[in-house]
Order: sequence, then structure tokens, then C-alpha cells
Amino acid sequence: MMVTEVLSAASWTDSSSDVALTDGDDFTIVAGTYDQSWFATNSQTTTLTVTNGVSADSTFSCKVSSTEWNKSDEKTSVTLNVYDVTFEDKAVSTEKEQTITCSMTGLSQTATVVWNDPDGTVITSTPDDYTIDLGTKDDAGAQNSVLTIGTIKLAALPTTGTFTCVVTSGEYANSEASSNTMTLTKLTFAVEAKHREVEEATTTVLSCVISGITEVLLAVSWTDSNDGALTDTSLYTIVAGTYDLATNSQTTTLTVTNGVSADSTFTCKVSSTEWNKVEDKTSVTLNVFAVVFEDKTVLTAQEQTITCTMTGLSETATVVWNNPTGSVITSTQDDYTIDVGTKDDAGAQNSVLTIGTIKLAALPTTGTFTCVVTSG
Repeated sequence: MMVTEVLSAASWTDSSSDVALTDGDDFTIVAGTYDQSWFATNSQTTTLTVTNGVSADSTFSCKVSSTEWNKSDEKTSVTLNVYDVTFEDKAVSTEKEQTITCSMTGLSQTATVVWNDPDGTVITSTPDDYTIDLGTKDDAGAQNSVLTIGTIKLAALPTTGTFTCVVTSGEYANSEASSNTMTLTKLTFAVEAKHREVEEATTTVLSCVISGITEVLLAVSWTDSNDGALTDTSLYTIVAGTYDLATNSQTTTLTVTNGVSADSTFTCKVSSTEWNKVEDKTSVTLNVFAVVFEDKTVLTAQEQTITCTMTGLSETATVVWNNPTGSVITSTQDDYTIDVGTKDDAGAQNSVLTIGTIKLAALPTTGTFTCVVTSG
């Protein structure tokens, strides 16, 4: 309908209920002005701004009244269709090409998709860099647009970069575009050995923490210092570990039952498909020390000392003393004095507990003291 004068009225309603819409938090209505410029279109455009959009396909109606055309509240339906976009952050290996996917649902037609790289530049398909599959809408209204990033391009990208997927309706091209972002994080493959130092013949657990992965490792194994493969026996227990999505890591453990009698080195071997690793080796050290802590008979007339002697240490050990009731001992006047000691060049350390005469008199006739030694 072409007009030669401003409309006498323009309003909007919700088609499902025909309830009149008014300006507020949800809607803004503009009746529009008659175009009377020299290149006039003999038209007037009324608009309805739907603040924050809608969650489902909806239909509104514009009602116009025109004196010159004898029109009163003439209705025209206006469709507002909506779709969803899923564009998730991703952590990746740089050893192989990677894909990121912009997934759309609820489409009425195949959408137009434009990809932007972390610099904000529009991406086009180029060898060794990017390959774009825009995708097409399926019968369920879903469309997946996939960006493949080559290894050369991956190496050149920042450690953390933001990609943008800009989606525009394929049915109503004048619709507002939807700009969606995701963060691509480049991982670094690493294996951290968790070394141990314990008293000889003590059961202990060695571990390797493999980080920078996005899937479970292909294979995990352990070997002894002679590269002999270890298996679950009465002496060893191997756990390959499970992939931890939250930390992009997997921890494998070797339990050495009853420990060892001398410093030893074990090796964890890991294979990873995504990082092209085959039995990647990491050494894990198990050092041991000896503790001599002998029973002693004493007189109560003078202060006494008891000594916890350690040998074979690689660093000064941490020593905690417990009294016969199990309480941790601290140095106190007239009670106890502790000299924790330091490791000498030969790897020996003497920790000495001195017991004052007042404390000696208060102790039971026979009491058990404990010396707790932890690797330094």
C-alpha cells in the first residue's frame, strides 16, 4: 500500500493473543514518519524493537490505519524466528590439525556463516592455514559449520586466541547477525615425574603426571632401572590412570610394595595419539634412607637424650617427635629441647631430643617415643 500522507495510526500486537503492545522493558514501538523527500517512496515504516528477543519462534502483527485508503487497523503478520548457536571453548594439541565447530539449531533455512580469526580478520580457506565447511541445514533445522586449522597455522597462533562465528539468517537476510565467540587454547605436552624419598623397605607410590592432553593416553607402562617391563605382582601395582578433563591431564602410578633397599630409578612410558608420542620415557627416582632409633634405659636424676639417626639422605630431612601420649613435642623449658639436625656430606643426620629432669619424673616408667622422618 503506497501512501501520500502520514498514516492516521500505527500499532503492534502479539498475534497469539492480539494484545496491544506498548513501550516498556520488553518492547519499543516507533510509528514512523511519512517519506516526503524529493525521491519520496510514498511510504511509512513502523518498527517494533523486541528487547532481549524471544526464546521461541513468534509472530507479531502491525496494525495500520489510513484515512486516504479507508483502512482501520489493517493487520499484517510479521514473523520472528529464532535459532540457537553453540560455540564452545576448546583446548588442543598443536601436533595435528584441529577443528572447531559452530553449531546452529532451530533454523528455517541454511544460515550464512562468517568466521573471524583472533586478529578479527575474516577467514577464507587457504592451504596449510584454514579450511571452512559452512555446512547446510538438515531436516531437523540443524547446521554445523566447521573450521579446520592446519598445523602450520596452529603453530603461529597465540597460546590463547578468540575465534568468532558470525551467523546470519538464510531466510530473512536483513535480520541482525549473531556474533558468537570461543577461546582456543594451545596445550603443551609435558610429563612431570613425582620423585620419592622414603625409609628403606617402605611401600610407596611413584607417579607421572601427563599434562597438555585432550584425551586418554593410548598406552602407559613402567620399567625398572634395567628397562625391564614391570607388571602387577606382589612387588608392584601399576595404574594407568584416567583422563581428567578439568586439568587436561592423566596421572599414572607405580606402587612399590615393601619399597627398595637402595636408591632406584624407574621409568614411565606413555604413548599419545594426538601428540604422536610412542613410549615417551620419563625417569622417576626412588631414593631411600635408613633410620636407627634404639631403645634406651635412663636415670631420672639428670637430663637425658635420645637420638634418631638417619643415613643415606639426599637433603636434610624434616623430623617430628611424638611423646608417649602421641602428642607432637615442641621445645619447652624444663621439658624438652629438640635439635632437628642437618644432613652432613655423607648423607647422615642426627636429630636429638633432650628430656629435662622435671619431665623425666613425670613420664611413665616405660614410654614409647616416636621419630617421624620425612624427605627434605
